[in-house]
Amino acid sequence: KWMREHLALSEEDMQAELAKVDCHCLAIAGGNDRQVRSKFCEPTAAGELLPMSASLETHTLLHMTHVLRSMEDKPCHLLDATTEYPRLGKLPLEPELLSIIGKWCQGILSNQKSSNSSTTATPEEELSM
Repeated sequence: KWMREHLALSEEDMQAELAKVDCHCLAIAGGNDRQVRSKFCEPTAAGELLPMSASLETHTLLHMTHVLRSMEDKPCHLLDATTEYPRLGKLPLEPELLSIIGKWCQGILSNQKSSNSSTTATPEEELSM
């Protein structure tokens, strides 16, 4: 069912859905990903796809694959994915990916915390209102 629904989505349908996204977005592509083209993670392209996002940060990790693991040698052909993906799945996640995600989350959370503290009245301020 998932495959049928996935294949039924047109590029226009996908663009229309992405254009509605208004939250903070982090887009990370892999240079060795054979399922998703990394060009969508270029800042201009990602900005066009996500025009309403609250913020947008993009990265392309040169050796990362679709399964979020590093593959420094020549990436496998998509038809070899059924044998390569289980092997890659036993490897650790791409360390740079984890670092980027951690820093992005910290940045978003600290920005939200500072904006909430600047707009939230203290109990003393609420009593004086």
